[in-house]
Amino acid sequence: MRSQHLREITFVCVAGAMILSATAGQTQQPPTPPLVKQINNGNWLAQNEAETLRDELFYQRAVHAYMTMLPALNTIGMRNGSEATFGKGYNVLPIWKDRMDSRTWVPTPNADVIYSMSYLDLKETGPLVIAAPANVIMTFLRENDAPIVKNFVIPATSRLTIDVGNAQVPEITDGAFGADIVSDVPIAVERAVYSNANGQFWAAGTNAAATRLP
Repeated sequence: MRSQHLREITFVCVAGAMILSATAGQTQQPPTPPLVKQINNGNWLAQNEAETLRDELFYQRAVHAYMTMLPALNTIGMRNGSEATFGKGYNVLPIWKDRMDSRTWVPTPNADVIYSMSYLDLKETGPLVIAAPANVIMTFLRENDAPIVKNFVIPATSRLTIDVGNAQVPEITDGAFGADIVSDVPIAVERAVYSNANGQFWAAGTNAAATRLP
């Protein structure tokens, strides 16, 4: 009995040693990466060095915030100047009379175009829909004569009927023709033809939508 008891005690001690050995192996620290060793040999920076690094970080962040806010501040300045001169409101649209030169305080301007600038405050007005008028160039392709070019301005959300042969296009009073239409904003174009019959004005007619060129 004594010998068996000793064997049991020996087995338990050996098993316990194995468990302790495995636990100790699991708690070993992994090797330090080479990049960490290059920075202060893997140690924490001294207090004064850490504070200097933190101050440099705050300085760089302040410079970045200043640089990224310059366009916004410039736009606010242009808005304030425009509202002081021309008035305030979403329906106020100042249009420049001349091209810009070196005296103009506008971020990244283009000197080869005429600008119009308006400023919207959606906090006051809520959502807005900006509807621009359509500038239309219409070329009448006559069958036996030179083309005729006409310019039209169509207000937003409106319809314009071009009566060929009257005041809008007096050059065409008779004959066949086609039409080529160019617009700077999307528009819908409809061709309508009416005819008189049996003494009745506009007794018949046809209409068709225009075909968009590729």
